[in-house]
Amino acid sequence: MGFNERTAGFKQPLRTCCGHGGKYNYNKKLGCGAKIYKHGKEALVGAPCQDPSTYVNWDGVHFTQAANNYIFERIVNGSFSRPSAIEHGLLWEL
Repeated sequence: MGFNERTAGFKQPLRTCCGHGGKYNYNKKLGCGAKIYKHGKEALVGAPCQDPSTYVNWDGVHFTQAANNYIFERIVNGSFSRPSAIEHGLLWEL
């Protein structure tokens, strides 16, 4: 993402918050909200994590709200872009 995720407060920079399976909690066939049937009963396997604010990746495709907020704040204050969005006048139209 262009920054050190761990120093930014993200404890799980590569694992998905909401998914199922494997080292990165990701399976493209069993994503967030996925259910399977086992022994005739439905079971949720793609459950969300306890604390999404510590994850960068929501479901293997999308960033978490915390990661989006982190990026947005840095675009606005200029640490991810020069000139900053405020200096450039982009936010005055919002």
